[in-house]
Amino acid sequence: MSEEQNREAALEEPQEVDKVPLVPFKVIDTNIPFFTDSECQKIVEDARITILQALDPEDPILEQELVPSTNKYNLGDYVTMNLDSKKLWEESWYKSPSTGKVEKAWEIHVNFIGNRISKSAIEKDRERITDLEKRIEKRMSVSPSTVQ
Repeated sequence: MSEEQNREAALEEPQEVDKVPLVPFKVIDTNIPFFTDSECQKIVEDARITILQALDPEDPILEQELVPSTNKYNLGDYVTMNLDSKKLWEESWYKSPSTGKVEKAWEIHVNFIGNRISKSAIEKDRERITDLEKRIEKRMSVSPSTVQ
């Protein structure tokens, strides 16, 4: 097993819920390493960055959320917004998956521990989720989102 696979295996599976919240979040990128130094040499071993998109067409900004997490998420998962304020990371950097450039991730951020929404709950609410995604896509095509 490679060093990266070992780190990914150390992440925890999130809890699962059977209800879709009013505003679900979609995992649009995940398992992104982050670092405690701006040269990206000192990797954070016990967490990864996940990028979330709130499926909230009423959000005036439509920012994507860049969050550190000790949980393991899959691309396309739908999750709830839950934070663990007992675990936090101070100043951190990452290499942008889209540009490869080193970017500052945050000054300080608490651990994201969102619950994965079950496939059965997603299927029960598929029409609403599809509508939310279409509305978000339409707004993003008019004004591109930014990563926080």
